[in-house]
Amino acid sequence: MNQESPFPDEKTRNNEVLTHLRDDGPATADELPRNPNLQERRWMGTFDVTRSGTGSSKSRGRTVAVYYLYGDERRAVRKYIQENQGFVESCMDDKVNPINMGMEDYWWQMFCEEWVWGGYDS
Repeated sequence: MNQESPFPDEKTRNNEVLTHLRDDGPATADELPRNPNLQERRWMGTFDVTRSGTGSSKSRGRTVAVYYLYGDERRAVRKYIQENQGFVESCMDDKVNPINMGMEDYWWQMFCEEWVWGGYDS
């Protein structure tokens, strides 16, 4: 087994999508070399709060989804905020908003930390 790669078999070790996410971090669909297939998706997550289908999120428009390898959640949140700053900004002043409605507590905590630490809350 190749010690440089965390992926257990040849197909995943030499996979261009997984390698891209490992080397470059979370990415939008446009940044990936191609659309991920089912085999690849077992290693990765997608972060996009508007896909939860709440009415208030749909009325604010769609956002750009971010793909990430499991374990890289914080950078995925950071990337999501960067890619969708206008949408996130329009939500953060509302007590109940489409971001915190469909999100588990640990994700929401991380989201708020990145929003404040990234200097977006000024």
